[in-house]
Amino acid sequence: MLDYIIHYDVASFIITLASTLHFFYKKSIDTYQTKLFSVLIGLELVSSALDLVTMYTIGHPQVLTRTWHRQCILPIL
Repeated sequence: MLDYIIHYDVASFIITLASTLHFFYKKSIDTYQTKLFSVLIGLELVSSALDLVTMYTIGHPQVLTRTWHRQCILPIL
């Protein structure tokens, strides 16, 4: 079994965030393609952030207890 290296996810998040900031700073034409690309970049940032949170909670199980899970997560679902 391979060990999970979180540094790659952190680097991916930082690079995507820098690319996103550059894209929104330099964006000049508002077309369907730029809107679609904006949505895709946003979804990728959310995905990377949730992946980082997931890896942190898996690595530190004492942070996320069963009680907290029942009180905070399950009512949302």
